[in-house]
Amino acid sequence: MLSSSDCLPPPCVQDILKSKHIEKAWFDKFGSYADDEDVAELYAAFGDLMAAQVTDRATPIPGVIKSVGLLRAMGVKLGSCSGYDERTMSILVPAAKKHGLELEAVEWLVAVSIAAEWLAGVAELRELRYAAV
Repeated sequence: MLSSSDCLPPPCVQDILKSKHIEKAWFDKFGSYADDEDVAELYAAFGDLMAAQVTDRATPIPGVIKSVGLLRAMGVKLGSCSGYDERTMSILVPAAKKHGLELEAVEWLVAVSIAAEWLAGVAELRELRYAAV
């Protein structure tokens, strides 16, 4: 099974850099088009920024805690499926818990599954595996 350390930037990063406006701006600034190394560097920097900011945005939306309580009272178990990487989720989950939001399962491998598709060069993953936190 893949881990977050196996993740490479998802195709969306490359897609953004290939959009006409961004591609031109990049070329005008750097004199060349973005390559795989640039994509990896941008993705890593974005991950650092996201991990640094996630605790500031961990406050649940008004009404969520009450709604979660009502659903639990009906026997519903709740989870979250995120596109965040493992590092970001390892920061976000405890921060949300401090605000009173604790879920039965938190899945972070959505980003890993996207990276796996990209790495494998296939349109679909035949098997998804999630890690519960």
